[in-house]
Amino acid sequence: MCKRFTGGGGVCEKRSTLRMLSYILLAVLLAIPFSLHAQVSPGAITGTVTDPSGASVPGATVTVISTATAAKNTTKSDGQGNFSVPQLPVGTYEVHVSQGNFKEFVVTGVEVHTATTTAVNATLQLGQVTEKVTVTATALQVQTTSAAVGEVVTGTQVRELPLNGGNFVGLTQLSPGVSAAQGANFVGKGLDGGVNFSVNGNPYTNNLFLVDGVNNNDVGSNRTILVYPALDTIAEFKMIRNSYGPEYGQASGAIISITTRSGANQFHGGAFYSGRRDALNANNWFANNAGLPKAPESRNDYGYNISGPALKDKLFFWWNQEWNKEKTGVPLAACVPTAAEGAGDFSGFSGGTDQCGATIPTIPGYAQAPGNPEKIASPDAAGLLIAQFYPHPTTSTLINGNNYSQNISNQLNWSEWNVRGDYDINKSNRVTFRWTNDSWDNPSHNDGSPFWGESNFPTVDSSWSQPSRSVLAKLSTTFSSTMVNDAAFGFGQNRIITTLQGTNASIVPALQTAYPATFPASIKEKDAFFGGWGGLNPYGYIGGNAGGGSGTTSMWNIAPYGNHEDLYTVQDNLTKVHGNHTFKTGIFLSWNAKIENNGNGADRPILPSNCQAPICSPTGNNLANVLLPGTGPNAQVFSAVTENSIDGIADVRWRDIEPYFGDTWKIRRNITIEYGIRYSLLREPFGGSTGGNTNPAFNSGGNVPHQWANWSPAAWSAAQAAANP
Repeated sequence: MCKRFTGGGGVCEKRSTLRMLSYILLAVLLAIPFSLHAQVSPGAITGTVTDPSGASVPGATVTVISTATAAKNTTKSDGQGNFSVPQLPVGTYEVHVSQGNFKEFVVTGVEVHTATTTAVNATLQLGQVTEKVTVTATALQVQTTSAAVGEVVTGTQVRELPLNGGNFVGLTQLSPGVSAAQGANFVGKGLDGGVNFSVNGNPYTNNLFLVDGVNNNDVGSNRTILVYPALDTIAEFKMIRNSYGPEYGQASGAIISITTRSGANQFHGGAFYSGRRDALNANNWFANNAGLPKAPESRNDYGYNISGPALKDKLFFWWNQEWNKEKTGVPLAACVPTAAEGAGDFSGFSGGTDQCGATIPTIPGYAQAPGNPEKIASPDAAGLLIAQFYPHPTTSTLINGNNYSQNISNQLNWSEWNVRGDYDINKSNRVTFRWTNDSWDNPSHNDGSPFWGESNFPTVDSSWSQPSRSVLAKLSTTFSSTMVNDAAFGFGQNRIITTLQGTNASIVPALQTAYPATFPASIKEKDAFFGGWGGLNPYGYIGGNAGGGSGTTSMWNIAPYGNHEDLYTVQDNLTKVHGNHTFKTGIFLSWNAKIENNGNGADRPILPSNCQAPICSPTGNNLANVLLPGTGPNAQVFSAVTENSIDGIADVRWRDIEPYFGDTWKIRRNITIEYGIRYSLLREPFGGSTGGNTNPAFNSGGNVPHQWANWSPAAWSAAQAAANP
């Protein structure tokens, strides 16, 4: 007997879940005819064997031989002359068909593609078995063996077609029914890239990317992916747009299934370099407009690969690395306070406004410096730190309404290493292992526009990095000429890490002291800036002052921030050919975690901006408002200043269980019916307990994990409410 606790969950539920999973796994191991299959990427060869009169030839021996590794698969035609060789790795094959009293029929150059069935029909000629009839397979075939609608992009096309940025995602846009989202970036990789395109009207978040069957989606937004396989890595990929079978789940849009390259019986290697220089470039128009010189701009892409046999006909390896390094000049111009204004002195201007169009403040008498009514005698310590968010002017003369300009050298660095090994233990068993590791970073100082929570100014800035990986371990077993099984483990992971940087980053911890929070520091995030939008208008306008500017820069910087995702999957894939049926059945199991910080500064008091009399003395100038002393007999008090007690961490876990069954039934040579069913058990997400994060800054801060996944009113605690009013 066990107890169930209020608020859901409890010991009973956990034990029941484990018991259910145990029963499922036991059934999987025992019920081989109904074994498991999901997220398929291999291909197949099917066909019909006939004699010169068109009659079926039953019992013919069909041997499929890989031209790369010499691996063989043998089967026999059934009573209607049909044969099928499922679960074949992508590659080129020879098909040999033999039967007594007929010449051997050989087809060379048979291409097997990702998630595609290739038809090879053999017409045997009367003669001796020692005689051969050899033909070359047709490169292009009309798909008559499956209702799935999709296109294969071969590895040669991936490597030889011009692709800006060397990003394979650009090739997905060539398929019918594909529509890119506004502003989509199919050039960049890592956090700078994206896969936000719609297929056949489905939302772009409904697409599923697979690498050798391993989930490659960033499930936080579903508009980015975990790893971007290098062009040298890709053997081919197929985008299945419609009518795919029940073996595919986790998506209602398109399935983009990528197959990676493997070694063969011959050694191969290669290296490449492509680059771009700015020596012949003209200056950027915006830089010219801001009076800036030409910014540096360069890109260097280079890499290599090597593959071959470690043991001929047995053990094969593939290894490649690639680097992309880009530096782009981004001109920035704005109107900022002068150094004197930042220290509280607004004197020396005429016409009632300063260089940015800000009103010269009316400073209360108690705060005026002796002999200068436009200068604050003793500026507030927190206000002085807030003013230092703005850089000092770079010129005393306005250029197009700006007194500050700078060429930002925005750097984007991406690299990848990929290793794969295939070991034929014997004729019936093959082991495959692959590890792909991506690294992307955007160091400070950078262009603040692409990412959320970024400042344009170099004073308080952040560096971004995103390490990602995809891992596959698979055992392929041929039980008989009609039964093939794949048991696979997959792991996908990424991290998004930002760290506090900037030429004046020291103002952030100093500001936490000068502008203290209401709640205890022990539960606060360390070294966090303001948590929200807003600035001291009209200062910081990008492109000019308030009279002609294009927008203000908010005083918000997301660092330190962390976000990570772990996706574990187990699949056991089996295909059984029985007569004119090809049965598929299986289950998909996944254990997943998404741990994300709510956002920098969510637990800090917001930027004080609402200055309302009589508790606050409005000066007519937002900078002067925060510089007036916040202590003493005439303390400046702002209204509507909010603060969260903690910057919670969303620690969300979920598990998916998806069994399915399908059949491809070849009723006649020219009629094939596909049918099946898939049951997706998508259980309620639940909160984790660690609140772990990839950014070391969190561990030294005061962050508290907050389980958002399954909160309910029943979980409310009167004691906690009293402790945290």
